[in-house]
Formats: sequence, structure tokens, C-alpha cells
Amino acid sequence: MSKTTGLEIVRDFVKYTLYSGFIENIVRPTSGLIVAEPERGKSTEARKWYGLGVFSLDDLTWYGINRAILEMSPRDRQIFHHLIIADLEKVGSRNRVVRYELLSGLRILMDEGIKEISTGRMRVSLENRLPIGVLMCTTPDDIGDRRSVFRTLSFQSRVIPFTYDYSDRLKVKVLNFIESEEHTVKETFFFKREEKVDVTLPPYYAKELNLYTRILARRLEKFSRISSIKKTNEKERLLGIRTKENLMAFLKSIALYHGRTTVTKTDFVEFLKLYDYMNYKFNEL
Repeated sequence: MSKTTGLEIVRDFVKYTLYSGFIENIVRPTSGLIVAEPERGKSTEARKWYGLGVFSLDDLTWYGINRAILEMSPRDRQIFHHLIIADLEKVGSRNRVVRYELLSGLRILMDEGIKEISTGRMRVSLENRLPIGVLMCTTPDDIGDRRSVFRTLSFQSRVIPFTYDYSDRLKVKVLNFIESEEHTVKETFFFKREEKVDVTLPPYYAKELNLYTRILARRLEKFSRISSIKKTNEKERLLGIRTKENLMAFLKSIALYHGRTTVTKTDFVEFLKLYDYMNYKFNEL
């Protein structure tokens, strides 16, 4: 992939999301949804990362995902932890039936995982459930329509959103970067880790996440198309269970990426830096 400039924080979100696949004591690998206007480098950053258990697809269907999993060796399935969909717009351009089928499948992958699937075209039977984290990139237009299948609350509650835009200063910097032809340099990154390990999240930091969990859960509710259909009363609001689990896994991933098996204050400060973009406000870089 081409070299980029000014996107270090996007790169951090990508690597921490994917690195959660190397943590043993989490409910599921973290899933992320990166949203930004075209020509903002989101897909480029997502495609730069390679590692054991990380697979990148340019286009897909639910049938195709199941076929790929079925054809994997038991060893490959055991280490498979993340799927990168660098251009979700391609999925959105498919017919409604295909989109809903894929959405339903992704919701299963990003939560409890697949084990038994039986359809007219395929039969999948695995020894153990296979939860997969999914890192997706798309544009505001693709998910801006409240009729979008990706704006259901059940889908939004399973992902950590990450949105951004370029500041005027960064736009000038990027154009100068292109003018210098530095973008023609190829840039890739590799995860060297192979084994999964337990990462300890001290109770203090787990409790500190509660406020950020509640705020993010409300943001997801507000953005979801369900909020435009009826006003959600207190009994119907998200408890934030999945969101809390996802943020805990993300925080552990920050620590592990930096070589620690216990979360520290440094890791929490790093999380707060990224949290500023975990919304649908498209804050400027």
C-alpha cells in the first residue's frame, strides 16, 4: 500500500483493533467501523496490516465467507481472528437480499461466532464457535441513509465506530506530500506475534471505562436508524454490555501491542486519545 501522512491516529485504531485477536481472555475480538469521506486514506491504512489470523477481502458475500472458512484447515481456523473489509461500499451496492444476508452473518461473526450453518447451498459444522472481529471502512454516504442495513442498532452495538476528517492544515500537507511523490513509496506493517495470551485489566481501569461506555452506547443509539422510528425510553436503552466488552478488549489490546500483559495508566491515556474519534462527529485530524 502507498505511504500516507498525517494518519497516525487512524493507523493506531487499525492496529489495536486487529491486535485484539491475540488476546485470550476476552469475549470476542474487537470489531471496528472506520468512516470518512473519499480520499481520506482509510482503506489504504486498513490494507497495510498483515499478520497471522488476519484476512483481507476486497469484495464478499456471506456465502463466500462461509466457503472460505469451510475450506480452511483446522489450524487456520484456530488462528483466524480478523476480517478486513476495506471497502464496505461494494457491499452496499449489492441487492437488498445479499446485503441483509451479509449483515445477519456479520452480526453473528462479531458476537457469538459461527458453529453450525445449514442452507440450501452450504453446510458448515465446526467443533468450536468461531467469533471473528471485522474491521470495515466506508464513507458517510454509504451509511448516511437511515434505511441503510448498517445502521441497525444490532449492528452498531457490535462495533466501535471511528470517524474523522482532514483539517485544512492537513489537506495542504497531504497535497504537498503528493506533490513530492512520497506517496509512491510502498508501506506495509506486519504483526510478529503468533500466540494468544491473557491480559490483565485492573479493576480501577475497568470501572473507569463505565462513563465512556455509557456515552458511546448513547451515541450508537442516536446514530442507529431505530432512533428515528420511535423514541427510546429508559427501559429500551442499551445497557452497553457489548460496548463495555469491546472497550475492555480494545484497552487490553493497546497494552499487549506495547508489550505489556497488564493495562497501565499509559495505555488508558492512549485509549482516551483515540476515544475522541469513537463517534459520528467526524472530528478533524
